[in-house]
Amino acid sequence: MAENEHKPLRLLSIDGGGIRGMSALLIIRELMRRIQDKEKLTSTPAPHLYFDMIGGSGTGGLIALMLGRLRMSIDDAIAAYDEFAKCVYVDGRKLLGGDTMQRGLLKHFARETFKADALAAAVKDIVGMSPGGGTNVRMIDNEACKVFVCTSLTENMNAGKPMLLRTYPVARNTSPNCMIWEAARATTAHPGHFKPITIADGAVRHELVDAGLGVNNPCRVLLREAASVHPEHRLAVVISIGTGHPQTIGLPTPSVSRSSLSLDLLGVLHSIAVECEKVAEELQAHFVNYPELYFRFNVLHGMQGVSWDAWDRQSAVAAHTTHYLGMSDVNSRMDICVQVLLGREGQVQVADVDHLPAPVAQGILGMLKVVPLPSPNFTGRNDILAQMHEYFKSSVQQHIFVLHGPGGAGKTQLALKFIHDWQNQSDTE
Repeated sequence: MAENEHKPLRLLSIDGGGIRGMSALLIIRELMRRIQDKEKLTSTPAPHLYFDMIGGSGTGGLIALMLGRLRMSIDDAIAAYDEFAKCVYVDGRKLLGGDTMQRGLLKHFARETFKADALAAAVKDIVGMSPGGGTNVRMIDNEACKVFVCTSLTENMNAGKPMLLRTYPVARNTSPNCMIWEAARATTAHPGHFKPITIADGAVRHELVDAGLGVNNPCRVLLREAASVHPEHRLAVVISIGTGHPQTIGLPTPSVSRSSLSLDLLGVLHSIAVECEKVAEELQAHFVNYPELYFRFNVLHGMQGVSWDAWDRQSAVAAHTTHYLGMSDVNSRMDICVQVLLGREGQVQVADVDHLPAPVAQGILGMLKVVPLPSPNFTGRNDILAQMHEYFKSSVQQHIFVLHGPGGAGKTQLALKFIHDWQNQSDTE
């Protein structure tokens, strides 16, 4: 994409999640397969062809680098990630030991449970075998798909302000042009699991770890970064991929007993999970007037026992993700997402995203508020609509029908569709 074309931006955000990153890859694969079908392509297209900027945190950062900077196919990325998880979380596991870390939040993680050398070797293997990589290749790249990964300085882990490692130059808050494998090693160095990595920025040396304690869901960071880099562009779509709803996130594997974990660590693990969906729900509310601008896909149920490092549960991750993708509301939402992604029409100015109007009634007729029309691409959910019609027609008394679900599940569109159908039905009676 030439810079002067000012084409509307397509953004992809990928949460961190350890081995559960496989779920994010499978969701992205489903998007690509639907694009293949829609575009009548002979093979599954590479994700970097459909996104202008990809941001990731933790293993989501590794995925962002594989898909965006290394320009891997989705199937190659899945195979590489599976091998990465085995090398790091099985072969790289070590007996608890080592020096106690006392700096910042690291004091809550007394020992690293995995070998940093195994992590470095695994990411070097991925970078070395990819068409856009090589062990000594650096981050800065001239390709259209820009990528950043989130990391944290060990001295400032609780500030919630990540240090971004980018594949593109910026004028402010610049990044060290480190090697790709170093960026991958830094963004996946979860405190307590791996030692930090030191990356040089000229004469300055930064000690970096995963930014999951503050920005495990990097979608807000992605929006700010896009506005900073491309303030003149409009925004076509924002797709946020999770690695499991908070209620489905497990604690570390049984080999690390609950009793050996401090209350601080348990609290941190929980806060990471909750923070992801908190950001997702806030963004869902923020974009409520733009239902075809922001999409969140995140497995809701079934991965309760799958911890960050449980490599032997990859089949469970795949099974629960497949079930999630088969749900009717997710199916319809993904179809709309693909249509918007391919349509690439600018909906808002990216620089104005933080200043979108609050949701308000569009007018008043007597005592009745006029609500927006549902999306013209609304499909499915006839079973829920039928329940609502049956419920509200049963009495003249006031009724309350609660629609509940995570951000991005389609609650607003379902309510708008019901109101639209109910009004049309009333007009014909």
